[in-house]
Amino acid sequence: MALLVVPSYMELQTGKDLFKQAAGEYDPRCESVGGLRVWLVKSLNNNQIYDTSIDDIEVNRESGAIVIDANYEKRFPV
Repeated sequence: MALLVVPSYMELQTGKDLFKQAAGEYDPRCESVGGLRVWLVKSLNNNQIYDTSIDDIEVNRESGAIVIDANYEKRFPV
């Protein structure tokens, strides 16, 4: 069972780190939401995270701030 769960858990932790990094490096005054989406797609591919697609991630600008909503789930038979 660990062989099924551990890789998905590692992808989840890597994805969380990528989103935190994006939030820390992104300057909403200078960069666009589209640029952030492109950066996220490249980062997900570079880190070999294939369970999450950019369609699962919503990036919006609200009151001068950027909101990243990465709400998804993965199911697999055990």
